[in-house]
Amino acid sequence: MTTKRVIWVLSDGKPGHYNQSKGVVEALELLGPNELHWIDIRLRSGLWRPLFKFWQNTHNGQLPAHWLRWAYQGLSSLPSSVPDVIVTTGGKQLYALIALARIYSAKTIFVGTLHGLHPELLDAILVLETHPEPQYLTLPLAPMPGNEALFQQASADWQRTHPLESGTLWAMLIGGDGAGARYQPQDWLQLAQWMNATAAQQGIRWLVTTSRRTGIEAESLLKSHLDMSTLADAVWWGENPAKIMAAYLGRAALVCSTIDSLSMITEAISAGRPVIALTPAEFKPDQRYEEAINRMESRGWLRMLSVFSPLTPPLPAVSLPAGNRQQLAKMLNTRLVAQSSR
Repeated sequence: MTTKRVIWVLSDGKPGHYNQSKGVVEALELLGPNELHWIDIRLRSGLWRPLFKFWQNTHNGQLPAHWLRWAYQGLSSLPSSVPDVIVTTGGKQLYALIALARIYSAKTIFVGTLHGLHPELLDAILVLETHPEPQYLTLPLAPMPGNEALFQQASADWQRTHPLESGTLWAMLIGGDGAGARYQPQDWLQLAQWMNATAAQQGIRWLVTTSRRTGIEAESLLKSHLDMSTLADAVWWGENPAKIMAAYLGRAALVCSTIDSLSMITEAISAGRPVIALTPAEFKPDQRYEEAINRMESRGWLRMLSVFSPLTPPLPAVSLPAGNRQQLAKMLNTRLVAQSSR
């Protein structure tokens, strides 16, 4: 009988973090059966972060157990199964990841930036940039969940409830302020006009979803200026949130996304769809974000375009690395097997 690997995933509930952790879990599933536990936790105050960073850097990652209970909501009731691997995405969960790994002698997988913590405190750190330390695993794309079979099934389920939609559909994924992008009312108005013009020019209809960061005001501006006849389906998150991404990615021939969400952009690229990233008038990303976007664009995985510019040929093509999930599974297996348990 094959022993299942026990995996704990520490989650703060943010969709981008959740999806990247789920992408890691799906890669681990290629290595054998797992017993999976998702644990929702929240750092009660950012004031803990400097203390935790100093203490863990000087005490081999350990934290007093009562500090953890005081600092984090959600750690009072943990699964009975002792973890072999603990996974998380996002800096606020990182301290709990390292501390719990010390308590349970578990391996660690982290997606993100360490913000001053020593890399030797972890077993595998998944990043897009190259680092000299062996704990870092450099990926061409951030890990994302889903596969073509899942997308096609979600698309087929959506199609059954929309039997008249037989034409070419594009997806529009809309975020909000973040990652150096700031939206003014004129940007939302211009985005609606861009969508109207593109639908007429390309002979397509839209699958639209906003997000929790879009906001009611922006959604109202979009709805008041969009030509509703160009919409095949829409999820207005501020009114009636729904997780529709897999269906839209499966059904769409091309995906447009606002520039502010690297998670949405990466998910669309990982789904094997041509991607256009749309920027507002004000877009001032930090160096790390700008480098990630520029790297994707230089590799032909997306096309950058201002919402104030018309769409001109050629449309972006699909040019992706093969076997991204299999590659991640192989890299993780090497790290988890090679590193002795703590």
